[in-house]
Amino acid sequence: MPRITISAKATAYEGNPHDHREITDPVILKKFHGADTGDDVCEPHISQGLAVAIGLKGGRIRFAFSDKANQLAVTTTYGVDHKPDQNQLQQLVQETQAQWSDGLGSSSFSTFDTDYMSANLGKALINEHPEILQHLPPFFLDAAPDDAGQPKISWSDTGGPDDFLINDAKVAAQAGHPYAQAFLGFLYQEGEVMEADTQKSIEWFKKSADQENEMGYTHLGFAYLEGKGVPVDLQTGIQYMQKAANLDSTLALHTLGEAYKEGKYGLENQPEKGIPYLERAVAMDFAPCKAELGDCYEYGIGVKKDLKKALALYADALEDGFEPVEPAFQRVKKQVGGGFFSRLFGRS
Repeated sequence: MPRITISAKATAYEGNPHDHREITDPVILKKFHGADTGDDVCEPHISQGLAVAIGLKGGRIRFAFSDKANQLAVTTTYGVDHKPDQNQLQQLVQETQAQWSDGLGSSSFSTFDTDYMSANLGKALINEHPEILQHLPPFFLDAAPDDAGQPKISWSDTGGPDDFLINDAKVAAQAGHPYAQAFLGFLYQEGEVMEADTQKSIEWFKKSADQENEMGYTHLGFAYLEGKGVPVDLQTGIQYMQKAANLDSTLALHTLGEAYKEGKYGLENQPEKGIPYLERAVAMDFAPCKAELGDCYEYGIGVKKDLKKALALYADALEDGFEPVEPAFQRVKKQVGGGFFSRLFGRS
């Protein structure tokens, strides 16, 4: 698939972003290399007519550090069906820059284990609550500084919008980064942005798990529980899940809680043993476990039946954007009664 990359100068600030204390130390700037918007991409925010006309796909906002230029840049790479004409290209550049300044670029960015806040988001929080500054991280990223200059356009006849993501993962994994190793294993396992290779996925999961990384433990646990790249071994899979849960992996906590609740993966149906796992994940604000624990309270599974608690958990999961719980919320709301809880949760 052809790809097009739009890039421009970016800036990182230290301390209060209102002070514009630009970072120039290359040692610090390199920390931000590869920070991106993850699953949030620009393509859904580009005009539909333009996106359809050129077959637009992807478009993470990503920061890259250049040793040669000693400079931080913001980049967005799209996959396209064909090369845009000049008018389409100009529109794409303009709408991408809008995302850098006021769209996705105003939220946050992540490397494999570190989150960075945008300068815009930091300023907004400080404006509203000045006292919060002392609790914010020390660095802020700006994808659209005033001195960004004209964006650069590069074109490739081959590749795709995720090539840089894959390369970042490979470089970091080969350097021994445990989160990157687990992530690369996941990419090989899923086969969505690169060719699937279950053998390589297991190799990288094991390297991550050897460093006692929660993601490595979790994904290796799933591999053994579901026979992905290795023979099914429920005991080994549960052991890895337990190790991940001990490190507060919300996915592992959900898996163990559900397994005890439903008697899955060779565990006895003992829902009361699953409740503490679900409660720990709920305390960490993990929406799927709020829904799962709500189900326990709705039907009295492992806990005393309590429709009010179930409704509160379902509502909380909905507020977090976990839409699959909507039918359960409506079902329990009818049983509890509309008035008070409708006003409390603002749901109709």
